Parts: sequence; structure tokens; C-alpha cells
Amino acid sequence: MTEKEPDATWALELLSSKDWEEPFTKKWFGPTNGGVLGLASAIYVNYASRRPVWSGLQKHLSYTLIGIGLGYYAQKYVSKVLSEKDAVLRHYVILHPELFPEPERKKWGEVFQEWIPIR
Repeated sequence: MTEKEPDATWALELLSSKDWEEPFTKKWFGPTNGGVLGLASAIYVNYASRRPVWSGLQKHLSYTLIGIGLGYYAQKYVSKVLSEKDAVLRHYVILHPELFPEPERKKWGEVFQEWIPIR
């Protein structure tokens, strides 16, 4: 009698992103925060140099645009690093399915201990 080959498809399904939908807020998180940080830094530069806060609007605009660009590329970099990490995890699961046996399903009644109130 042959032993059953280990199957880790359940673990690979957890790592797959085919059913995930990227939310709107996640798409614009980096550029929006970068733009706000750029605008805030322009305001702080004016405040620190004791100038009117909104003087030099071209500086505010350029800092905001630079912040949007930096936020966009930072978000792309983080996404790339995380996708490479997921690829390494998927590859490890494929190479070592014996380390990922399918967990047995339990009901909540089996997970929790009996609760006895102490008064």
C-alpha cells in the first residue's frame, strides 16, 4: 500500500490573490500621503524661516508634486518587495508540501475551554 502524497493546495489558495480586489484607498494611499507630506513640508519651511505660511505658492506646488511622485514610487517599491516575498513563500510551499498538512476542522465548542464563573 502506498502512502498518500502530501497536498498543500489549501495553503497555496491562501497565498493566491485571484479573488482579492484592490480597494480604491489602497491605490491612492502612497501618492496622497506623499502630496500631503510635501505640502506640509513647504508650510513648515516657511514657518521655520518666519515667512508667511502661504508665501511662495510655486514652492508649495512643487513640493506637493515631488511628494506625490515619491509616494507613488515608494508604494510601487513596497508592492514589489511584498510580491517577491509572496512568490518565495509560494515556492517554499510547493517544494515542501509535507510541512503544510491540511488542518483539521474544529467547531468553536471544541476550541474554547469550559467557562466556570468564580464568584
